[in-house]
Amino acid sequence: MSLLYGYIHAVVESVCSPLAVAERVNRFLKSFTARSEVYDHLFSATLFFGIIEPKSLEMHYFNAGHPAPLVRRDRRLIPLEATAPPVGFFNIPEGAIKSYRFRKGDRWLLYTDGITETANVGGSLFGRERVEKLLLSHEGDHVEFLDLLLGAIREFDAGHSPRDDCTAIAIDFHRGSKGEEDG
Repeated sequence: MSLLYGYIHAVVESVCSPLAVAERVNRFLKSFTARSEVYDHLFSATLFFGIIEPKSLEMHYFNAGHPAPLVRRDRRLIPLEATAPPVGFFNIPEGAIKSYRFRKGDRWLLYTDGITETANVGGSLFGRERVEKLLLSHEGDHVEFLDLLLGAIREFDAGHSPRDDCTAIAIDFHRGSKGEEDG
């Protein structure tokens, strides 16, 4: 992942388009995979990449097989489902870039599959349903929510070390987009 992170960081210094970033990352991983086939080290990755316009709160994004980030708006959840397969094997399909406009009061949760695939001693997975239930029921700020989510995962797996990364980012939108009242 550090290889991919470094490459994305280098690309966004010269390009600010989700589609251009996705195509460059995909091309890089496909060439990396082709060189690695000799050693049987095929490389692909899920990737969510978005750019939010601060004034309008409109995001243009690309979701290459990553767990669907969730937007909590009012009392419902809006998943930002995959728009393309994981990068590294296939070409980027037409229509892979989508748009979403955030509103004042929205909470946006991005998370890795390590969150939903955490298993307890009985082999049951934490699952997206538990994530969704916590997201819908929590009324505090984003930091409190992350503490609640990670605490629920630790409790679920009885404090064992995770087998996969458990990363989550929660963003609360406090300002309205252009045309809405600021508060």
